[in-house]
Amino acid sequence: MNALVTQMQNVRSEQFQCAKLRLHGGEVGVVCVKSLEQGMAFVDAMMGLKAPMEGRVELLGTPLYELPESARLSLLARTCHVGGGLVSNLKVWENLALPALFHDLISAEEVERRLVTAIEQIQNKDEWLQNRLKALPDTLSTYSRRMVGLLRCAIQRPQLIVAEFLLDDLEEGPVDKLVKMLVWLKSQAPDMALLMVHLGPIDAGHLALQNLEATWIIELEEHHHAVSEKH
Repeated sequence: MNALVTQMQNVRSEQFQCAKLRLHGGEVGVVCVKSLEQGMAFVDAMMGLKAPMEGRVELLGTPLYELPESARLSLLARTCHVGGGLVSNLKVWENLALPALFHDLISAEEVERRLVTAIEQIQNKDEWLQNRLKALPDTLSTYSRRMVGLLRCAIQRPQLIVAEFLLDDLEEGPVDKLVKMLVWLKSQAPDMALLMVHLGPIDAGHLALQNLEATWIIELEEHHHAVSEKH
């Protein structure tokens, strides 16, 4: 079994409770949440942005909330959050390249190579290369902004992708394109872990999630309830 990438133990916040969650390299976990607020609170706790009221959160073998903020941010450079975080006054290509260059992960030449290779996987690749990379994020559709998040993952090649509501509120066509990119990302980095945060029960649509071959699925409850796990 690959190394443990992230885990929660007896975590409780104002929005949710999680008795146990463990995700290893190469695995796909799906966390179903009851509301947008609950999902965002879960991601904040998982990514070291807001400490829960109690419990233990580990990322890449390190207890997140025992670290100073600067060390937490350094650790987060080895993860990629898809679901926001685009700077509105920077062009798409700047949003894609600057995080990797800022953290000195790879060279500018390698950033370009990885980006072009990833865009080759998109059906309308010419539109992306000629227009969308030069656009501001706010001018893009919801689907395109989410694809930008996955392109950023293709550049950074993180150990963990946290995809927040990636497939929610989209038609079947855009969902299939996003899932296709996720499957390609997994093929490029087999040890990468993927954590999907999904709004609603798993059986409420999004059959495309099944193509990701989830290792496990959990449904978060409000903080006064336990978490049930489905296999």
